[in-house]
This record gives sequence, C-alpha cells and structure tokens, in this order.
Amino acid sequence: MKASVLIVDHDPRIADATRRCLTARGCHVVSATTGLQCLEQLTKMEPSVVVLDPDILWGGADGVLECLAWDDDIHPMVVIANSPGSKAIPERYTDRIDLRIQRPDSLESLVRFANQLEATAVWSVSPNRASAVQDWFE
Repeated sequence: MKASVLIVDHDPRIADATRRCLTARGCHVVSATTGLQCLEQLTKMEPSVVVLDPDILWGGADGVLECLAWDDDIHPMVVIANSPGSKAIPERYTDRIDLRIQRPDSLESLVRFANQLEATAVWSVSPNRASAVQDWFE
C-alpha cells in the first residue's frame, strides 16, 4: 500500500522541498501552507500522515488538531515538525500527536527530515503503526 502524506508548513519552500523528496521515494504527497488549505486537502484525500508546522497561519496546528478531533472519519498519524521558537501546542491536543520531529533548517536536516517522514509514512500504513514508529525513534 502506498503511503500518502500531507505536509503543512508556513514556508512554501520547505513544504515543496519535502514534497519532492518524499515523492521521489514513492509516497503520494500533497502540501499546504495554511490551516485552511490543510483542512481543504483533508476533505480531498485521506492521508496516512499529516505533518504540521505549529506556526501555520489560519488556525495553526492546534486548529487543525481540533478539527481532526471532531471528525471520526479521518485518522492520520499526526507528526508535529517543531523548530526553535515554534508556537506551543496546547496540552489538550497532545494525545492527538503521534510524533514530534525537528523541522528542517538546512539541506542536511531536510534529508534527515525526509528520512524520518518516509519511515513514518511506511509504518503509518502497517497494522501496528503506533508502536512501530515509537520504537524506531526512541
């Protein structure tokens, strides 16, 4: 099964570079740069992984997490891509987050970021997804 990933980042360059990296690795990837675009994409596709930058505009990552909590039909693995100084995610949404990783800030870290997301995407379509991903990154 081919993994699908929705990348949501306030910087379109990071969203596009990550999309290109993961597409080259065989994932179906769509990107968005705002919370509203993210919610629109969620109605068009059922991603196995959603990667959220906490600093996205129009609702922020917490707004997207709130909408995901309301929708019983959408259950993607949620990855928060943090960077120093990122907006904090309210405590009430932490149980909805499956993984936190460092947002890329260089070409080298972009490759590491893509590697982590590729592993997450592959496991997101496996039956034991949550435990497999936690074991890999611990």
